[in-house]
Amino acid sequence: MFKSIIVISITFLFSCAESYVLKTGQTVEYKTGDNGTYHALTGVERSYSRDNINGIVSDHSTNLQWQDYYEEGKIYRTDWTAANTYCTKLHLKGVGWRLPTRYELTTIVDYSQSHPAINTTFFQVTASGTYWSSTSYMKPESANAWRTNFNDGGDYVSKKENVNFVRCVRGAK
Repeated sequence: MFKSIIVISITFLFSCAESYVLKTGQTVEYKTGDNGTYHALTGVERSYSRDNINGIVSDHSTNLQWQDYYEEGKIYRTDWTAANTYCTKLHLKGVGWRLPTRYELTTIVDYSQSHPAINTTFFQVTASGTYWSSTSYMKPESANAWRTNFNDGGDYVSKKENVNFVRCVRGAK
């Protein structure tokens, strides 16, 4: 009996780890139950700081650090496999960089903005386009992966061989 209680408690903790709600910036209710319904009044306020020297944005709401620096100001675009390699080899004020999960990438979307749908005060180098996540569609061996579109903030599936932008992250996973 005690073993099952411990397992349930641990499972509950892990399932709730990403359950806090960030304010998305959407304050208009377009359909009952959408972000505008709840996020205008509830949710965790976003809190960012920017290291202008190194081009790193720290998200104090999620404890993640985001790459916002690119060689010669050119945002890297590549296929999914090369995007994963690029992030793991990135040495931007240290190591530990990786391609963000689908959930992590959507936490920096600001639905009150468009083209790009992100807070450009802090994320100063963002293309209005789609960025890879590390999350495969359905199964890890799938030929498709999730990407987030920073034109409108939507997330979509793409073939891993397609070319999308890359923004690396480090921190809690």
